Amino acid sequence: MKEAIANYNCCKQIVDLKDHLVKKSQWRFNPAEEEAGKNGFHLDSKEPDWSKFQQFIMGEVRYNSLLKTFPEEAKELFAKTEQFAKLRYEGLQKTEQREIICNSK
Repeated sequence: MKEAIANYNCCKQIVDLKDHLVKKSQWRFNPAEEEAGKNGFHLDSKEPDWSKFQQFIMGEVRYNSLLKTFPEEAKELFAKTEQFAKLRYEGLQKTEQREIICNSK
């Protein structure tokens, strides 16, 4: 039961933080640029301050209560969540830097 709760909270936490990063990450897409052979994706936000990531998590009741209920599991899940959030942000950065390969008709 303890593992099921931890797994559920881990998945929910990843989804919640994904939504948080999407809301906080300012980006735009211009299809006209992509049609012209350029990358139409632009990431306008600055990189998050990762040193405050754990502090952000602890400000949420659901994460704080997880830490109180399952302290060891919570610490591991929080570390993994931060890692996933960083990977997601790196993915946004790579999307902005990618080159468009156009197929000529």
